[in-house]
Amino acid sequence: MRTPVVRVASSSSAPVPAPVRASVPALGPDAVPERDPEPVTGAARGADALVPVRFDRYEHVTAALADPALVPVPAAPGPVGGAAWLRATVARFGAGERHAVRRAGVEADLARLDPDALRASAAAGSEPDAGLRAVRVLAQALGLAEPDAVARAVAAVARVYFVERPDDPEADAAVAWLLPRMLPDEEPVGRGGAGAEAGHGPAERRPAEHGAAAVRAAEERAANRIGLLVQSFDATATLVDHARRAVGSGADPIDAALRHDPPVRTMRRHAVRDTEVGGVPVPAGAQVVLDVAAAQAGRPALPPLTFGAPPRLCPGRTHALAIASGILHGAADPAGSSPDAPDPDPDAPDPDGLVPGPGVPGPGGDLRPHERTAR
Repeated sequence: MRTPVVRVASSSSAPVPAPVRASVPALGPDAVPERDPEPVTGAARGADALVPVRFDRYEHVTAALADPALVPVPAAPGPVGGAAWLRATVARFGAGERHAVRRAGVEADLARLDPDALRASAAAGSEPDAGLRAVRVLAQALGLAEPDAVARAVAAVARVYFVERPDDPEADAAVAWLLPRMLPDEEPVGRGGAGAEAGHGPAERRPAEHGAAAVRAAEERAANRIGLLVQSFDATATLVDHARRAVGSGADPIDAALRHDPPVRTMRRHAVRDTEVGGVPVPAGAQVVLDVAAAQAGRPALPPLTFGAPPRLCPGRTHALAIASGILHGAADPAGSSPDAPDPDPDAPDPDGLVPGPGVPGPGGDLRPHERTAR
């Protein structure tokens, strides 16, 4: 059954898809869909990508996340303004210099946001859906108009964001609706794309004199803002839900959830060339499943892995935790300041530059919220 659409007051008549939670929520950029084959521990059989290699020890998971030969599963391209195009344009699935440029844009956006203000805004919200509230808080902080409508559109995109080949007209329409609204201080961006083809109206066009390169750069900035919002949606809601189950345990609920009931239980990687993890050969083309929940079980002295590991930690981890804490505890956290994720090692090398070939996704965990908020 198709998702209903609702119209909102807007400068555009394009409809905004009503949010519908996916039956298999994307709990993080590396979440493994249930349809994936059961992974096996040990060397993959040949280069068969359908027989994943599974790692469930902490040192092996962190080694895999740092291995430049193991990258996020590549995102297939699609028409500008659709969900497939979004996946192929965000930092989360990027590589090398492209990834660095895209991630720098996300980091610049995040640098303008005060985690304490995000937390207070989340605490003051009344939206019962934690994912919608998280997106609304970020949209407001970024200065976006119609934050409620933005949150609903992001919810529609989120249900296919981690689907390798998304085919969802409502999600395409939501991306097309969001695209021109992500850069309010610039001229409109967007060139129609999948949303327009679906009959939901083209995104506004930039004047031709700005040049194709300028249009593409603006579209990338807008896409990565959408990615920032999308990657905070299900992951934040799931973290809050899991933390609520830990209330009364005697530990900080968010920290307890991250360690014992993580919102991201598995991560996936793709081998772009032969490599080895913990003495286990991983041939080129193999799929790798990293069992985060099992890896960190019984390792309380080590950082939880929800936000990845060096050298590619999620840049939005502090902001995500602040919003989750605001939703859970209110402006005054009874447990003190919200738990913070570990900072990356400044001396760790960036493996992105070691991945050969254009268009090959870069390594790293993801959010990770954002591979967890944005990678």
